[in-house]
Amino acid sequence: PRRVDNSARDAVVKSRLRGASALWFVSNVRRAVNDKTVKDCLPTSFRSLLAETRRAGDAVVIATQTDTMNRAEVAENLRLGDDAPLLEVARARNAFSRKAIDASFYEGLDAGLLPVNRKTADGFEFGVFACSSVDCQKLEGSRTADGPPAIWADVEETEVPALRRLLRAAAREKPAARATGSLFLSELERAKKRARGGGGEEEGGDDDDAGDGGDGAGSD
Repeated sequence: PRRVDNSARDAVVKSRLRGASALWFVSNVRRAVNDKTVKDCLPTSFRSLLAETRRAGDAVVIATQTDTMNRAEVAENLRLGDDAPLLEVARARNAFSRKAIDASFYEGLDAGLLPVNRKTADGFEFGVFACSSVDCQKLEGSRTADGPPAIWADVEETEVPALRRLLRAAAREKPAARATGSLFLSELERAKKRARGGGGEEEGGDDDDAGDGGDGAGSD
C-alpha cells in the first residue's frame, strides 16, 4: 500500500477522534498495567474531567489475549503456588490487571471523584476488561477449526460478552453535547503545553495532536 506521511495520518486520526463518543484503549494483557502510551493518553487533567463529567463507557481499557500465558511465570510474579492450576492463574492475572489499571486511573484525582465517594449510582464509570476474543469465538462456536479454548471454559470469563453489553448500553445513551474524543484532543494538547512550560490554560481547540494508539502493561 502507498505510504502515508505522519501529518496525513495524524489528520485522519484527529478527524475521527473529534467525533468519538468514547475512547477504548487496547493493550495486550502482558503489558496493559504499565502501558506508557495509554498512560500518556490519560493525563491527570483529562482523567479528572472524565470522572467529573462523563458517563459509563466513555473511557475503557481492554487488556487482550488473556488466553495466552506462561503459567509458571505468572504464578511466580503473583506469588501463587508452583502447582497453581492454569485457570486459577489466569483468573488471578485478570483480577490483578483490572485492579492495577483501575487504581492507576484514579491515582492523583480528588477524593470526591473516587467511586467509593460517589453519591449516586449514575455518572462516570471507568471500564477495565480483560478479554480473550479467540476463546470467546471458540466457545460460541464461530471458530471451529483451531481446536478447543486454550484457557476459558465459560464464555462470560472471556469478558467479551460484558464488553458487548457495555457497548449496547452506551449506544442507547443520548450523545453528550461535546464528544469525549474532542475533550481528549484538547486536554492532551494542554498537557503537552504544560510539559513544555507553556502553561496550557487557554483553550486547546481541535488542533490537538492525538498521537498513536497504545500497546502496554503486564503482570507477567
